[in-house]
Amino acid sequence: MDNDFVRRLFTNFNEAIDSSAEIKEIGTILTDKQETNKNPIHVENGHIGVEKWCIKHIYLYAYKQLMNLVSKGLTDDHRDIDTLSRCVAIFCSDCTTAWNVRKQLLEFTTNENTLRNELQLIQLALMRHPKSTESFAQRRWIIKKLFNSKVTWTPSHILPLSHCKNCAKPRLVCAVFNDPGKVSDKHLQIIETELTTCTLVANRHTSNYAAWSHRSWVINTLVLSNLLQEPSEQLVKILMSELLSLLQWIELNVSDHSGMSYCKELLSVLTVVSLLQNNHVCNCNHTKFKMQDNFECFKHENIQNKWYEAVKSCNELLLLHGACHEALWMFKYELAISYHRLVGSFIKVSDEKHEADNLLSFAGCQKFCNTLATTIPTPSAQHCIKHHMNLVRIFFNSSS
Repeated sequence: MDNDFVRRLFTNFNEAIDSSAEIKEIGTILTDKQETNKNPIHVENGHIGVEKWCIKHIYLYAYKQLMNLVSKGLTDDHRDIDTLSRCVAIFCSDCTTAWNVRKQLLEFTTNENTLRNELQLIQLALMRHPKSTESFAQRRWIIKKLFNSKVTWTPSHILPLSHCKNCAKPRLVCAVFNDPGKVSDKHLQIIETELTTCTLVANRHTSNYAAWSHRSWVINTLVLSNLLQEPSEQLVKILMSELLSLLQWIELNVSDHSGMSYCKELLSVLTVVSLLQNNHVCNCNHTKFKMQDNFECFKHENIQNKWYEAVKSCNELLLLHGACHEALWMFKYELAISYHRLVGSFIKVSDEKHEADNLLSFAGCQKFCNTLATTIPTPSAQHCIKHHMNLVRIFFNSSS
């Protein structure tokens, strides 16, 4: 195809992106036929449609031009580099070189609008390629610049590594901002935007490990770490509303391992905060998060209620869907072991057990499985029930 014609296609595509302050989506119009004297780039109400036949030509033109500039050391006009890398990132979101080039362009940028525009570009890329790990990596890099902090993160749901020398209580490893400062409305808006983006992308492609991993990073790094350093009712509301919406989401996506694994992790995060607030574990590193920050929702009984709601919902879904969804069985198993490792390890069980203790105990699991085996006598359901009980038996025998 004529190089001048392809260059015009590339120019028209970039003009379409720049023509609107907020592009919502860049989609593909499924037509393989090129119509003479007609622009294949269509713009309507913030949506851009690109005819299928010309996508390959636009992408290859942008990719070759960008690689030529990269080989020369990016000494040319930054405007050309910006448009070329933008085009490559949209049509091939896992092109690491394109995102690295954009990092170089934004490395010393402190302009908030420029960084937010980059987040919008990444969202456009994710709407086309929902499982793009490189796009999510770029998003995290931009967010760190917006928060203007260096972040160190370790999963907060693991068992304690040691006991504190000062208070002799178990120490949990939690996410920490080197200098978090006070959480502003701007930061809260970024957090809510990220959670919304993750939901949109996860709905675009089920079992989206990249989206749920990013969501986990947001909760641990932007919400939990700030909550421990500077308690905030807004952050607490985000955590609680996140769990509620997640349980509703699982009802509609009963085969999604990633979403259920994230739910278990979110419950673990809530439990960690509860353990810290109620002085069941070492709180020496989180001096601002003490008993005076007595959030009602983090009282031990309320957190147990959250675990109970999750396992009850899982049991109901297993009954509803014939007990044959592997993801639901793994979710139930992970809930049981996480509950006993976190709640059972740190909190002395009272004489009157909570409903969650009953449902997530070995006897509770066995009772449910016996009921399920009677209700759904199919061979596949019986196999799943037997396998689940074997896993549960091994765990409780090893931990006793």
